[in-house]
Amino acid sequence: MLSNYNNYIDYNIYLPVLNELISNALENLPVNEKSKKFGTVKLIDSSTITMAKTYFQWAEFRSSKAGIKLHTKFNLNKGIPEIILVSNAKPHDRSKMEDVITENNCIYIFDKGYVDYKKFDSFSEKGIRFITRLKDNAALDEINSWCYVNKKYKLK
Repeated sequence: MLSNYNNYIDYNIYLPVLNELISNALENLPVNEKSKKFGTVKLIDSSTITMAKTYFQWAEFRSSKAGIKLHTKFNLNKGIPEIILVSNAKPHDRSKMEDVITENNCIYIFDKGYVDYKKFDSFSEKGIRFITRLKDNAALDEINSWCYVNKKYKLK
């Protein structure tokens, strides 16, 4: 319900909150240490473009529509897209994960359309860091947790 409500809100309203969160999380590290420790932040998302099936039969999407998907990797530090992949709209977003998640020295942020736990294990083994929302039915085991104490993060 909340995500549907967000469809009607201008995303610019959230930018100050996002900037404050990023600022608070990174305020204690010098600039060169931030890059060494966290690397670049890269956002990954897809957009579906529907088309007339009559003219674009090769892009079958639904029974009455054709469509393509644009999978974009956006470099948040530079403010530009790095990769835009075009695919048929029918396959799931996660089918393009390995094409857009390719580097180690960065943090990827993507939505739960890209959730694939086997690939997450592979990414973790390669040192690829990522942030995503888990699906509602995700099974979790807490290995350790972090807490904020006196402006320093510590392992509990």
